[in-house]
Amino acid sequence: MRTYKETLRKLFVNYTIGSILAVIGVGSTLMVMALNIRQVDLLMLLLIQFFLVLCHAVY
Repeated sequence: MRTYKETLRKLFVNYTIGSILAVIGVGSTLMVMALNIRQVDLLMLLLIQFFLVLCHAVY
């Protein structure tokens, strides 16, 4: 029974992380395609997103 619970926990964690990464990836792609911005501003937006994901992963 312990192995089953550990497997379910790993599946849940992997599913959650995968879903978050997919939403961030698709959202970033749509944001970049929808906005007409300079490359410098685009890099700044991606840097902000990276730090937000990093902070979320720490907490």
